[in-house]
Amino acid sequence: MSASAAGALGVLGILGVALDLGQTRVLSDREPSEAVSFEVPARIELLGGGEIFEAESIPPATYFAAALEPQADKTIALELELSLLGLTHTVRVDGLPPLELRCEEIAVDLPNASALRVDIELELDNIVGLLLDLLPGLLPSIPLSILTIDPESEPTLHGQLSSLFQEKWTARCSVGE
Repeated sequence: MSASAAGALGVLGILGVALDLGQTRVLSDREPSEAVSFEVPARIELLGGGEIFEAESIPPATYFAAALEPQADKTIALELELSLLGLTHTVRVDGLPPLELRCEEIAVDLPNASALRVDIELELDNIVGLLLDLLPGLLPSIPLSILTIDPESEPTLHGQLSSLFQEKWTARCSVGE
């Protein structure tokens, strides 16, 4: 599995993008309890080509989706380092819902002794565009270490960002080497 970010990154002033997560399941035509699960690093850097994760012993099945879930007692968070008005700010959108990403094309039939490749990508243009429109009113004139947007602090903005976060992922599934 690989995870990365896309968009007009330089134009939007994005310096870094990370996803705090903890677990991934790859869903198949089997019972949900038989989905392949594997741990990923708690923090996934999505820029610079993204990151690759491997799970051992993928059983033969028809695979159709990837589910990204937080570890127990955690939430999903997207952290962006942005350059805005000549200052660098770190914005953390916390409390994002778990994701189930359907393979873009069709489900993948994985035979014995084959590898399943799942590439997921987050399109950042709309997310960062919304932040750049609204952040000047939220940020003080000096850089903060981290500005956290969660359902309690900014419910309307958090709802908009959560919707975009759900919509702006793609998953491509294929039989790998």
